[in-house]
Amino acid sequence: MNSLWINESEIQPNGLISIKANSDERFVHLTTIMRIKVGQELKAFILNVSNCRVQVMAIHEKEVILVLGPKMTSDWVPNINLIVGLSRPQTIKKILELGTTMGVSNFIFLPAALSEKSYATSKVFEQEEIDKHLLHGLAQSGKFFKRPQVTLLKSFKQVDKIGENSNKYLCSLQAQGKTFCKQSARKDQAITIAIGSERGWTEEEELQFIRFGYAPVSLYPTTLRVEAAVVSALTQWYFGVKSNDDH
Repeated sequence: MNSLWINESEIQPNGLISIKANSDERFVHLTTIMRIKVGQELKAFILNVSNCRVQVMAIHEKEVILVLGPKMTSDWVPNINLIVGLSRPQTIKKILELGTTMGVSNFIFLPAALSEKSYATSKVFEQEEIDKHLLHGLAQSGKFFKRPQVTLLKSFKQVDKIGENSNKYLCSLQAQGKTFCKQSARKDQAITIAIGSERGWTEEEELQFIRFGYAPVSLYPTTLRVEAAVVSALTQWYFGVKSNDDH
């Protein structure tokens, strides 16, 4: 946890914030892992509001008292739509946390032809479970503070309406050397990236993505795990647009 999350409703009128021991993992992290001390300043973020600093005012057996410090502006808030073929629940958890850490603003999970359809009813899509992984991702980032949206599509036809004004990319083993580094995208432009499930997209699905305006790109010569493909795609896109912006 590189940044402590705070809900706006937890901030008292005098700026104090109470983190209680009962079932709040933040209390455990602050007291047993970080071993905070009175007077210590911490990085934090107010969910969906801003990054900020907080100071430790008191440490009790079952409560930590913080006081809100200055809010901080963010130098970059990416607009990234990530479409992923419906995958195993454990994979979905990793994607939610890793993707949030890397700035994804909208997760879209698609029951593809080769996806196991029963995954759509997994507990991983329950709101409490989703929120947990998104918050962990934001806290790890130390930079982002907005909660991403998570959508589970019902059919492939809905893909056409996603990221209509964004640069669209399809991660494919058939892309024949086309990479993010060879694209002309800029960091301030919205982007939509599509990555298949464990069994990938069918040939017809890849053709449909291309009809929807997606440019095929290659991530690596071998078949990657879905979560590895997510990290690879976002990393390559970031350094590709960074290179374009620098020039």
